Amino acid sequence: MKDMIYLPKGWEQYREEIIAACGGEGNIRQVKEKFGRLTTYLGKEEYDKATLDMYEKMCSLTCMECGSKVAMYFRRHGWVGPICHECILQGK
Repeated sequence: MKDMIYLPKGWEQYREEIIAACGGEGNIRQVKEKFGRLTTYLGKEEYDKATLDMYEKMCSLTCMECGSKVAMYFRRHGWVGPICHECILQGK
């Protein structure tokens, strides 16, 4: 199921916690970034909504490129997402 989990490299630090909050890999249909936010598609099994909501908020404030916790939303290459100032300056 790992091929159904598409996370930007800056969000990889949360991978295991997101899988656990989703109720395990068997319950995951897809986990990805969409419109700069963590998006999950799950089966019918139980999952930890409060923890998953927390990671959705954390990812929206975490740089998609480097994992910095000081990210702001920027439009780049036609896409919008949380990118930190340093990554913008480096052209990432």
